[in-house]
Amino acid sequence: MIKEQFDTTVEAFRQQRDELRLQLHLLGMEAREEWQEAERVWQRLGQIVQRIRDESAHQVVEMVESFRQLADELALQYERLKPMERVAEGMEDLRRMRDELKLQIHLMGMEAREEWEETEKDWNTLLARIEALKDKTGAALDEAAEVARQLRDDLAQRYRNIKARLKD
Repeated sequence: MIKEQFDTTVEAFRQQRDELRLQLHLLGMEAREEWQEAERVWQRLGQIVQRIRDESAHQVVEMVESFRQLADELALQYERLKPMERVAEGMEDLRRMRDELKLQIHLMGMEAREEWEETEKDWNTLLARIEALKDKTGAALDEAAEVARQLRDDLAQRYRNIKARLKD
């Protein structure tokens, strides 16, 4: 019965881990450190689960407590990554649009370059805010993530405007 509970908990973490790994791919290096720390906890959790399966009953109580502590720590690690997941939404499309426009701007006139340079400042601000998200927790993290999402949406609109001008 205890082993089934562990298996259920581990499977839930495995699914959450896989989903976060995909989002991390989209985020790139912004959350890599946070992910690596979560991976270390994941590895320790897996070792304890294996020991629980292998050890005798009198040692299980000690291992169950270790498992619970690591499960709580892993849950906190994953919770800290969730706002990053929300910020990551749309970033790949925004990066692709940015790269395409960068090439076109290089070939265009001075007015488009000036607008591009101003937009690039905001791009760098967005990246800095995403980086700063790693240091925030709780409500502050949600607030910072919302600001970053708004800036991302603003940048997307500005890139679309630049693209429309280039087509004209």
